[in-house]
Amino acid sequence: MPATLAVARQYSASPTWFVARNAAGLVGEMKSQSAIPDLSRLLKHSDLRVRIAAVVALGHIGGPTVSCSRCRKRVRSTTSSKSSRHSHTSGRPALAKN
Repeated sequence: MPATLAVARQYSASPTWFVARNAAGLVGEMKSQSAIPDLSRLLKHSDLRVRIAAVVALGHIGGPTVSCSRCRKRVRSTTSSKSSRHSHTSGRPALAKN
């Protein structure tokens, strides 16, 4: 398992958004607190999908890191950006009105 974590942490630095997103998800599922610095860096990634994956991964890991004000702020900014594109009632993207 440590080898898998090392590879996932390495791929979390990938410039390709879906590689970084998938790596963050894997690290979160492994619940390794040693990956918290890597996930914290992903909170500043340019792609929203990667930032959301980092927030979710930190949530899986849990502990005092998730309760820190920086993470709470990132969660709020990430979810407010995401919710502006989605309907709150159905969980599906809102339909454009013509």
